[in-house]
Amino acid sequence: MPSRPSARCAFAPPQPVTPWEGIHDAASFGAASAQVFDPLEALIEDLGGEPADPPPVFVGSEDSLTLNIWTPRADAGRRPVIVYIHGGANWLESSRVPVYHGDRFAARCDIVFASLNYRLGFFGFLDVGVLDPDYAGSHINGLRDQLLALQWLKRNVAAFGGDPDNITVMGESAGSVDTSWLLASGALDGIARRAVLMSGVNTVSAVPQRHADDSGESARLARELLEAAQIVSMEQLLAISTQDILSRHAELLGGYHMLSIDSWFYPRRDGTTLGRSPYEWASSADGAAIDLMIGTTAYEMGLWLLWDDQLDRRPFAETLAFLGPLDDAAATALTQAYRRAFPDAGEGERGMHLLSDAVFVMPSVLLAERRAAAGARTWFYQFAWEIPGSPMAAAHATDLPFAFDKMDAVQSRQMFTPPCPAPEEAQRQTLAWAFQDAIVAFARHGDPNRDGSGGLPHWPAYDAGDRAVLRLDIASSVLADPYGERSAVWLPLLEAAIGT
Repeated sequence: MPSRPSARCAFAPPQPVTPWEGIHDAASFGAASAQVFDPLEALIEDLGGEPADPPPVFVGSEDSLTLNIWTPRADAGRRPVIVYIHGGANWLESSRVPVYHGDRFAARCDIVFASLNYRLGFFGFLDVGVLDPDYAGSHINGLRDQLLALQWLKRNVAAFGGDPDNITVMGESAGSVDTSWLLASGALDGIARRAVLMSGVNTVSAVPQRHADDSGESARLARELLEAAQIVSMEQLLAISTQDILSRHAELLGGYHMLSIDSWFYPRRDGTTLGRSPYEWASSADGAAIDLMIGTTAYEMGLWLLWDDQLDRRPFAETLAFLGPLDDAAATALTQAYRRAFPDAGEGERGMHLLSDAVFVMPSVLLAERRAAAGARTWFYQFAWEIPGSPMAAAHATDLPFAFDKMDAVQSRQMFTPPCPAPEEAQRQTLAWAFQDAIVAFARHGDPNRDGSGGLPHWPAYDAGDRAVLRLDIASSVLADPYGERSAVWLPLLEAAIGT
């Protein structure tokens, strides 16, 4: 991996690509963005690296701001456009990972599918403006990268058979969190008509002491991480190599729990570009102008068993304490709510549901509630299919191989959808196509029920009456207010935490 060719650009806003003449060879993926390598997140070869024992510490390049387009035909078809923003806590992964490839989306559903890279970790989401005010706003450079790619697509996607007036932005995990902030900023007004948020909405507010949403938190966290990485000046930061920055990042990881690490690089309100939260956007008139599909999995925290295999064995009170200071009334109410909601589960499993709700589910419910109050069109799903024989169950990201119809990708087979007998494989395929069809119908028409249900029941929009949630599984069903008792405890806590 080379050192940075232009150090001052590494932490500056992205610049539009210089137009070229003639045919540009774009038949292969660009590099993954520079990142610490985590073998639990992606295969090294899928990120452009070489397998090694032990695995490399880092992978990728700072020369990585590329996007990918799949189209059935580069004609005048004006097809719906879906643009995917990948997850990975904003410090991992890449659009080049096979499970994110949009070839089957485009070919099977007659749409244009695009995905993109953005800067990660220290390069895309750390406020190095604390070292030099000329770099103020560097903690949203990853968002700026995403927005520049979306603006390019808006101008150019018609040449690929896409409709620039019908763009849907779809993100998962950190990509979903980022999308929620892009929506709140107003930057997507006039670009996106719709959005799909998969397992991530402004999670920075769900656990207040670790994910504070105020404008000073980005600077405080940057000072902490830079000091721990022994970076004391902008001159030093610009002088050291990409490898050195990533090595220092990697050395920090051993001192924190993965859940805390995953909060380091989330966007945060800055009073200017990110002047309002996604929750404020959800209550607004301009928020109501964008159709939204939102969803979570039924056991989000199951994925984190990969990093902490004791996470589902801890006493409920210990897991509750991890959330931070709670008054006695709130702690008692949460304890009782999870006992009633999961009467047959052990304390460890109830704690997993508590964490899943804190970080993923309840922020999503709050956003849906605010949109319902504003009269905005929102569809809510819960992906409940469980990984066979795995304690991860319906874990975070389990819905991705189904949405992309990539259950046969190597990483999918290893982690989520292992080989199974033909009848079960056929059931999985039916669920995958039904889920994909619902996403595409939503992107095409703003209603996931259009163009045939694919075997799914009619999916009502979320409102303040039924609070309907589509439970996606081999036998899918519509649930009425499935989070009611838990959300009655959680939503006041979240409202108090975000202060809006």
